Order: sequence, then structure tokens, then C-alpha cells
Amino acid sequence: MLNQNENIAETNLKFAHAVYDALYTLGVRQLVLCPGSRNAPLLLAASVRNDFQKISVIDERSAAYFALGYSKSCNDSAAVITTSATAVTNLFPAVVEAYYTRNPFFLLTADRPRSLLNTGSNQTIDQHKIFGNYAQYYCIEKKSQIKKLLAKTQEIPIHINIPFAEPLYPETLTKHTRTSFSKKEKHVKTNISQLARKISNFLTNQSVIAIGELNWQQTNFWKQVSFPPSIPKYVSLLSNLRDHIPSDFQNEEHFLESLKQNPPDKILHIGGKFLHKNLQHYFGYIPTLQITTKPIPFHHPNKKSKQLLFYLPKYWQKKSNKTLSIFPNMPSNYTIIPYKKNVFEKEAVAVDHIVSCLQGFSIFLGNSLTVRMADFVCNQQSINQNFFMANRGASGIDGQLATALGMAFAKKEPSAILYGDVSSLHDLTSFDIFAKIKLNTPFYVFILNNGGGQIFRKFKVTQFQDAFTHYFLTKPAIHFPHLQELFSIPTYALTSDELQNKLKHIKDKKVIFIIQIDSQ
Repeated sequence: MLNQNENIAETNLKFAHAVYDALYTLGVRQLVLCPGSRNAPLLLAASVRNDFQKISVIDERSAAYFALGYSKSCNDSAAVITTSATAVTNLFPAVVEAYYTRNPFFLLTADRPRSLLNTGSNQTIDQHKIFGNYAQYYCIEKKSQIKKLLAKTQEIPIHINIPFAEPLYPETLTKHTRTSFSKKEKHVKTNISQLARKISNFLTNQSVIAIGELNWQQTNFWKQVSFPPSIPKYVSLLSNLRDHIPSDFQNEEHFLESLKQNPPDKILHIGGKFLHKNLQHYFGYIPTLQITTKPIPFHHPNKKSKQLLFYLPKYWQKKSNKTLSIFPNMPSNYTIIPYKKNVFEKEAVAVDHIVSCLQGFSIFLGNSLTVRMADFVCNQQSINQNFFMANRGASGIDGQLATALGMAFAKKEPSAILYGDVSSLHDLTSFDIFAKIKLNTPFYVFILNNGGGQIFRKFKVTQFQDAFTHYFLTKPAIHFPHLQELFSIPTYALTSDELQNKLKHIKDKKVIFIIQIDSQ
């Protein structure tokens, strides 16, 4: 007969299995496990399950971004499992990013029983709704409460906080047979004819179409739509439609300048955000109809835009040979102003070389300067069946390598990340993930080493030369080729001129390219 302590340990383990069973029903297939003691029941339960993919990541911040990248890239979802206290707070940056892009993933955090709160017990903090409005919160203390998870409706991160009493370690581990939970799916009927009428009634011959960031399911839907060639269109690189729908504007800055000098009477906005914050703000001053598949509407900054929520049912997520005609065939009198070239030339050349060499790759673009350079140079001719992704929800520079690795692991196709030197320092621990995942396709890391903080040259701060040099440029104090010694991954220091030739000859599965670019 088990004593009381053994009963507690066994109950903890069974409870952890029950939570995993519910997550499986909700579409979770990837577990990202962070070591700890309070989350031992969750780690031990995961160790004997074969129905999930599993990876161990030591840094909770990297783990959360990896889970986010995985969830953004495929139909399945991921869950990150952490211990208690400050480990939980490290998840916050990825939670914020997921909230603003409406790309949810699950956070399982172990906690101490409530009786230990405010007692000075080691590693004890108040984890109740610690992420505030950025996550949907559940405190699950007994098996009967697990049903609450199956009723989730919001497409934001899901935080599941689980108090575990000690002892945490049972005497034995046994294999678990998954229990099936039932979940009611909500099917929203999409009326294509109604959508076509709304668009037809909205557009005029002085309108423009702007296509923002889309997830891969939304991209597949809009590829089935026949767009009118006469109406001017700006197609964001992150819509992944630029190779399917020609963009009439060279890049976002060209689009914004055209809107300012020749304002349209209406803007039809498809999808989510754009790179340029001033473009987002400008939309609020022109009647704008937004078509989005997000369950929670995305608002323009001044919240004046008219909106249409267009829910994308599951049968539209699959590609088909059917062409949808939802736009009127109408002439346009809108005049596009000429494009004035204004780029960081050396960085733009390097980005152009990289993208043109990576045919068929999924490419994660780093924030700050890199994604803007890609927007400049990646047009319909230079994109070779590429899929582009970025963290543009909160537009932070942390966690980018981890997100890209999650993307590559989910998509299981040749992938790369292109980001800056400062961004790479924010995510050094994610290089450790290379040793934990088995990528059977190439994954390349390109670090644009241009002295750090060059994006600030676009702003007036350059007039304060001393402050600009010491506090804005933030030149990294690291020699990037030394990463080879730290992580045992082949590393190359290349100029942009050497890049194309090197790409043709390197056949490694995992390669870091360090590209030295002097933009001074």
C-alpha cells in the first residue's frame, strides 16, 4: 500500500498525463521542455510519451520563441513547459509577440501550492495571471478542471498554471495510454458572394489595395483569388504573395510616399500589419475596409477604419484549382508617383545576394534594418518560391534565432535566418538548440555584421554625434567567427562579394555565415 507521500507523487504524474491528453486533443504535437524541479511531473510524464515530438531547451526565453516559431509555421501547435518563479517571467517576450500576431501557443508553468505563497518559500512568486491580458489564463488544480481548456476560443497564448505539491518524484514510471477528450469545433460559414458584394460596393476607380502580413493558411486562400490588374496594389513581402500578385509599388516607403502625394479615396486592406509604422497610422485618415481572418480584429492606430471580419473556414485552408472572382473588373484613375531610391546600399546588396541564392527556402527575417532591406530588394523576379516570416507583432529583436529554428523544425524544408549583429547577441543561447534538434535539411544563419544600430542613421539622432556613437550604434564586442569554438558549428566570415560563390560550394547541413559589411 502506498503511503501518503507516494500517493501525492503518483497523483501528480497522472495529472500531468491528463493535461497532455487535453493538449493533444487541442492539436499540440510539439513539447518544448525546460529543465526544473517543480515541473518534474510534467517532464517525467513527457519522457514516456510517444505521441509528441520533444525537445529540451535550457533557456526559457528561447524555448518560448521556438514554440512560437513552430506554431506559426504549421497546422499543429506547440507547448513550452517550465518550472516556477523567474523561469515563468522569461516567457513574457514571446507571449507578447504571439498576442499581437494572434499566433497562439501553450505555456505550461509549474507552481507551488497556494499555501506557500507569501511565506518566503524559495522560488515562489505570484504566477496568477502573470501575463495579464496577453494570455488566456487557466489555473488547473484537479482533473475535473481540465475540461475548461477544451472550450478555448481566443487565438492568443494559452497559459496553464499547475500547482504541484511535494513529493514530485514517484518511485516508478509506466507508459501511458492517451485518453481521448471530445472538443466541439466551431464552424463559421464563409459567404464568398457576400464578401464579393462588400468589396464591389467599397472600391472606386481611385482606390488602392494593400496586402499586409498573412499566415501561411491565409496566403493559400488568397492565392486562389483573381486580383484585378488595373487597381494599384501594394503587396507586403510578409504576405508571401509577392511572387503571385505583382506589387505596383517598389516597397513600403514608395507606397507611403505615393499615398501622401496622391491620396486615394479608399484603401482595401487585406490581412495584418505592415513594416512601416507611419503607413499604419496613415490608413486611419482614409476610409479603409480591412479583410482579416483573425478572430480578434486588428485595429489601425487611430481606430477609425471600417472593418470586415472574414473568417477562414477549414475547407478554404487547402489549396485547390478553383479560382475565386471576388473583385470587380474596373478601371483605375489612381496615379503612382515615381520611386526615389533610398536604401542602405551595402546591406541591401547582401540581402539581395542571399535571397537570390536560396531558392525554395523558408527565410526568417530579423527586425530593425534587415526586414526593411528585404522589402526593398525582394520583388517578383528575385523571389524563388521562398516563404518569408518575421516577428512583426511587437517587432522586438530578441528570440529571433529560436523562432526561426521553430519554423525550420515545423516546416522540415531548407530554411535560413537573416538578421543583424545586435539581434544575434540577444539570442546566443538559441545556438544550443542546434544540438537538440535533428534537421535533415539545410539551415543557414546569416548575421549582417555592420557595426550595430545602423537603423538609427535614418533618424535625426545622428546630429548628436557623441551620443549617437556611444549609445545608439551599440557595436557588439564579440568576434562572430568565435561562435565556431563555442558551439562547434562551421562559421565563415565573408564579404557580400564572396557570398554568392561560397553559397554554391558549401554542402553542410548546418552552417553559420558571418557576413562582414562596412556601412560607414
